[in-house]
Amino acid sequence: MALELDGGAVVYQLRNNQPYYLLLESATSGFWGFPKGHVEDKESVIEAAQREIREETGIITKVNDNFFEVLSYQVGKNLKKVTLFSAEVPLDTTLRLQEAEISSAGWFDYITAREKLSYLNLKQALDKADHFIASIKPSV
Repeated sequence: MALELDGGAVVYQLRNNQPYYLLLESATSGFWGFPKGHVEDKESVIEAAQREIREETGIITKVNDNFFEVLSYQVGKNLKKVTLFSAEVPLDTTLRLQEAEISSAGWFDYITAREKLSYLNLKQALDKADHFIASIKPSV
């Protein structure tokens, strides 16, 4: 069984002190998830996460490694291990989607994002990220 490492992030922006989450719809599978992809060459998972965010969305950002969630699951004969970080981006962020991989994208409040996510492990990662973001955002 081969091990495949991926890096990605729960990308969000604060609107009126509430997080709105960036979700991407895969052009190949139609599922909704977070920006993520394979670790290449000698990249760290953080470097892969930042590169994948840039490639899939055009957003240049740093990830916050104070939050991370590792998802492990089997795809065919391979074990996939995805490390998701968090990444806050400004409100004026412009998306430039990688058309070959991403068919659409949107910013969603927590409840809508959770409903839209295609897999339970992604919903659980969102739950943990939302809790983390609530603990670090300034209170009104």
